[in-house]
Amino acid sequence: AYPNPFNPTTTIKYEIPEQMHTQILLYSVTGAQLAVLSDRMEEAGVHNLSLDMRAYSSGVYLVRIISGTKMNVQKLTLIK
Repeated sequence: AYPNPFNPTTTIKYEIPEQMHTQILLYSVTGAQLAVLSDRMEEAGVHNLSLDMRAYSSGVYLVRIISGTKMNVQKLTLIK
């Protein structure tokens, strides 16, 4: 994600090698799922997802991207 730390928006950039179902989920640092940011079929290529965290308080969050059999987790820091 860029920028990171951020206030209140950031962009998550990810790449999909071929068309497949992709989920992007937002979690608190304690592991509670807060939101489903995306849940759809994605075309192959580089994608950007703008994330507006205006409704959330300052802190550390986790974004999990699940695409096919691969999973990636990234730590985000929201500073207000």
